[in-house]
This record gives sequence, structure tokens and C-alpha cells, in this order.
Amino acid sequence: MRKILLIIISIILATGIVYFLNNFFKSDTVEAQAGSDVYGWAWSANIGWISFNCSNLNTCGTVNYGVKLDDQSNLSGYAWSKNIGWINFKPTGPYPNCPTTTCPSGSPNWSSRVDNAGKITGWARAVAAEGRSDGWDGWILFGPIVKSGVDYGSYINNNGDFYGWAWGGDVVGWISLNHANNGGNLYKVSFNQFVQPIEPTVTLNAPSVVQLPNTINLSWTSTNASSCMASGDWSGPKPLYGTSSIQKPQGTYTFTLSCGYGDRIASATRNVSVIEQGQVEDPPECSFRANPTKIIRGSFSSTLSWSCNFVDYCLIDQGIGFVQVPSGSKSVRPTTNTIYTLSCFNSAGSASYQVEIKVSDFEESNP
Repeated sequence: MRKILLIIISIILATGIVYFLNNFFKSDTVEAQAGSDVYGWAWSANIGWISFNCSNLNTCGTVNYGVKLDDQSNLSGYAWSKNIGWINFKPTGPYPNCPTTTCPSGSPNWSSRVDNAGKITGWARAVAAEGRSDGWDGWILFGPIVKSGVDYGSYINNNGDFYGWAWGGDVVGWISLNHANNGGNLYKVSFNQFVQPIEPTVTLNAPSVVQLPNTINLSWTSTNASSCMASGDWSGPKPLYGTSSIQKPQGTYTFTLSCGYGDRIASATRNVSVIEQGQVEDPPECSFRANPTKIIRGSFSSTLSWSCNFVDYCLIDQGIGFVQVPSGSKSVRPTTNTIYTLSCFNSAGSASYQVEIKVSDFEESNP
């Protein structure tokens, strides 16, 4: 009886140890289940954005595509690039030979797949390259990609987010699967669904008129950007936010700042006039419009737009507040007839402009 009891206790302990080890190492494995859809975007400096699922742009009703993880841990299906077309994640061989310096454990002889630790290895292929004779074979390696002893290949973390890089040769170049590769959080490939890469924004502030001998004082901020570039009457890379004082002789100058990442770019422009000391500044001049001026309640919106000269700043009432100058637009959806007032200011004074948007409960017919 005692011997039987010891055997039972041993079985219970062994089962507990196996359960503990299984759950202890589970944190290093992929949480996505077989059949999981892949979503999101990758970025290549050579070919631009690569969409991994039709839901990214809500096109599944007309063009249904996507990449999946199947029940054998293989990636399958298709991604889309507007520059090279479809990318097949389960192409058939023969597969290319990866140099031993890049693939020290041997060239993968399989299409893209995921191992138990979340590491992605193997090949995808651009469909447009099949059968070509101009040197482009379309093969894209997801791993291993070893350079100077470091594996830059791709993998999937516990949360289902893809990280790392794929390599597509001279045509496709490096493919980044997550903006975190470059220290950001603006796009990624993931088992978690989301729609678009985040849009950057930029705001550039400057006076419309500066009297000599004063300098032109610029200030700016940006969001969802990894770099900024100046153009016009200033130039070169700029920090994501900051100030700059520029000395210019009498004249009119244009300052443009473009901020973003990849091909997602936002720009802002300011025009500044430098005048002689004692010269009188012109008052603000603006055009202010609403399109359309009649909308149906709860169903449609109208767009306010403005374009100004000789302004330092402008604001619109009805809770909108300060707006971008010298020009911009704002979508509004009033529920009753509403008059919007644009007020602009500079050192010479101010000017105001009004538009009215009429709201009805039905579409008015033509007489």
C-alpha cells in the first residue's frame, strides 16, 4: 500500500513539473492560434507600403486578400504592394540559396513559417517576378538574416506583433515589419486588427510681417513623425519640434516644413514679409467660404475653408478656436442654422469674415 502511494505521489509531482515547465516557457512562444489573420502594414524604402489584409483599407468587399497563419504554423495567403503587386507567402520551390554568412545554419528550403519561439524563417515571393529574365526573381527572405553576428530577421512577440526585418534584394530592399525597429510606434504588422498607419501632423508658426532689424522667429510642433525637413527660404533637417530665428533683408519669404515617416508626410507653409522700420503693415486680408452652405441635419457635413494674407493668427468661433494660417480647412456638422466668424489679427489691426450654414430635416427640391 505504501509503495502504491509513493507511485501516485510521484505521478502527481511529475505532472506538476511538466505543467510548470510548459507554462514557464509559454511566455516565449507565439500566442496567435492557427488560422489567425494577419493585419497591418510593413514599409520598404524601395517599394513603399505593403498591406497584409484587405481590411486595412476596407476593400474586402471588392478585393478580398490577406496573410494567415495556418494550422501547420505556415504563413500563407497574399499581401499587396501598389508598386510590385501581390506577394505570395506560400510560394513553391525551388527556393534560392542563402549565403552561409547570412544563413549560417543553412539556407531555408521552405516558404515562410513560424517556429515555437515566434521566429519567422523562409521565403515569400512577389508574384510579378515569376518567370522574369531581367534578374529580378522576387524572393523575400524573412529569416534568418545574420549580419555581423546579429540576426535581423523577423519574429512575433507574445502580443501577436511582428518585429524585425525581411530582405527582398536590390529591388525590394529591406522591409520593416514594425516602426519600433526605428524607435517609433506608427505602423506594424500584427495579429491584432487595426486600419491605417497613423497620419502625421505639423504646425508652423511665424509672424506675417517683421520690421527690421528684428529677426523672423519660427516655431513648430509635429506629431506622429520621425523626421522633419525645411524647404523654401530655409532648408535642411529640423527637430520634431523647436524654434529658429532667421535674419533676412527686406522682402517676402516662404518657409515650409514637412514632417512624417515613410511616404506619410504633412506640410505647413508660412509667408513672412520683412519691412523697413517705420513702414506701415497692411491689415489682414482673407477669403472665407463654406461648402456646401446647406446640409441635411445629422447626415452631411460642410467644410469651412480660408486663405489669408498679412495675418499673425486667426480663430473661428462656435467652439473651433485657433486655426492654421495662412490657409486651412475644417469640417463642421451643425445641427441648426449657424453663422461662423473667422477673426484674424496682426500688428496693424484685425478683420472678421462670416459664412452661414443652413440646416434642414430633408433635402430641399429645386423649384
